[in-house]
Amino acid sequence: MYRIETWIKNKQVELGEKLKLYRISRGIDSPYKVARAYGFGQDTIDKVEKGDSLPSKRTLSQLKVIYELSLEQYKELVDLRKEIKDTMKGLEK
Repeated sequence: MYRIETWIKNKQVELGEKLKLYRISRGIDSPYKVARAYGFGQDTIDKVEKGDSLPSKRTLSQLKVIYELSLEQYKELVDLRKEIKDTMKGLEK
């Protein structure tokens, strides 16, 4: 069980790091600026970028627009999120 939880955490960190790189590439230096400017909870983007939480589908969709992600970049994030969610569901059984 511990290995699966570690895998999930590592994948969440991977997703968060990708989002952080996209944010920085758009010239936005702080996750709090994204949260403030676009109506997210104050810690939402920060927690996602640190791998402490998983973004909702809606949040991911909004970040696609904000960060001007290509369809390929967005699909990669969606697929990674789905892989994490599916694994988490497997733990619940």
